[in-house]
Amino acid sequence: MQADTQGRLRSARPLFIQAPPELAAALEDYRRVLHTAHPLKTKHGAGLPADVKRLSLALTAERGPGPQANYLSNPANLSAYLYYFLPWNIYRVSRLLHGLALDLPEGSSVLDLGCGPLTLAQALWIARPQLRTRRLRFVCLDQTGSVMRAGKALFEALAGEAGQAWSIELVQGPLHKAPQGPFQLVAALNALNELAGGRGEEGRDALDRVAEALTGRLAADGRLLLVEPGTRLGGGLLARLREALMEEGLYPQAPCTHDAPCPMLAPRWRSWCHFTFPAEGIPAWLARLSDYADLEKDRVSLAFLLMSGDQPEYKDANSRVVSHRFALPGGQGIYACAEDGIRLMTFVQPPRGLLSGALVEAELPESPMRDPKTGAWVCPLDAAAPGEAKGQQPPEAPGGLAREAADQQPKGQTGDRKPHGAGVPGRPPRSGRPAPGKSGPAKTGPANAGYGKGGPAKSGPAKAGARRAGPGGPKGSKGPRGK
Repeated sequence: MQADTQGRLRSARPLFIQAPPELAAALEDYRRVLHTAHPLKTKHGAGLPADVKRLSLALTAERGPGPQANYLSNPANLSAYLYYFLPWNIYRVSRLLHGLALDLPEGSSVLDLGCGPLTLAQALWIARPQLRTRRLRFVCLDQTGSVMRAGKALFEALAGEAGQAWSIELVQGPLHKAPQGPFQLVAALNALNELAGGRGEEGRDALDRVAEALTGRLAADGRLLLVEPGTRLGGGLLARLREALMEEGLYPQAPCTHDAPCPMLAPRWRSWCHFTFPAEGIPAWLARLSDYADLEKDRVSLAFLLMSGDQPEYKDANSRVVSHRFALPGGQGIYACAEDGIRLMTFVQPPRGLLSGALVEAELPESPMRDPKTGAWVCPLDAAAPGEAKGQQPPEAPGGLAREAADQQPKGQTGDRKPHGAGVPGRPPRSGRPAPGKSGPAKTGPANAGYGKGGPAKSGPAKAGARRAGPGGPKGSKGPRGK
């Protein structure tokens, strides 16, 4: 390979920085929080691993009816969710919050839609200790009152008297019952999957209604944070909702490095936007419960979207790693998403920091080739350009530009919001949006045992050589965007 046909990696900043010891300590102590705020009855303790496994199968099934409406009103389901899914979700969201520059100034209001057991408030308390002394108002909405009340009790046990600076209001009802705001942060964690039941025009109309409801409650300088499981269903739902939100005048801040149509919605591209990282610092009690429930994992995954009305300064050289490294003849490769489409970056020795979710800045060849098997743009990287080391890095700012930690930043400037329904010039019409594309008995364990190991279902990278295609080509080679 000639030098002039190779790209040069300028930097690779991990999104999921190394798990801090404070997170591990908080999760180790969270068992005490659970026993204080929601002690298990004997029968629920004895059947907890089986209840966790059964609920996991219902929640992760991409076909079939899924869990029943208000499934958390069932005491056994509620205990299973609080003792297994909630700690893992707090871990996932905390890891994400450590890597995002998402600040909440004094006096901010937060709207948490489909809040469940107040996962967001608890994750913010753990991951952002600098916010604990600020006066913040949380409005938490869910259709199941029992899970919200349990979550508030858990937050009070977690935060103690120090948590009195945060005001928490519970609102029971559907989305349209949410207060109008405006809010500096509107969030929905694991709350959008129910929309996937819609098909065709029904599904698109549902996404449009959700987009209008979310943007209509944002302050002019507000942020929207959506987090879903790293499944095909969750990633595909966020990709389609992203288009509807852009039509309402919002811009992607992360993980997207551009505001072009999502390349992963191309009909021939069979993967989806999600990120995985090692499950580091998981407490032993949670590992044991996961093992007893036959859900032992060594890594976790998620899909997310951070948007606002401010248009970032997108860089043509930036892209986002959307896979793990995989073997290729004569070296290795990763897939990265950019404005021009999916890039297949190849190298002999893996540069440091080139991990799932990493923000990549690279000088690429002017005339790249397409991979005949995947349709991605082949971008060989010079092995002499190692990039930045992984580990503790500053959170990345909106649009992928690095900056200092969020607590050291002034409040962002207010951007001009497009009128609702005005759309974004050059966007495809709504009618053109694409449609979305081992179980076994749980192990038995002792009642009220110190449970723990595992996490959400594995969601690995696409295998090299899979028949996929992504639209477009890297900058400097204005190729077609594809069908």
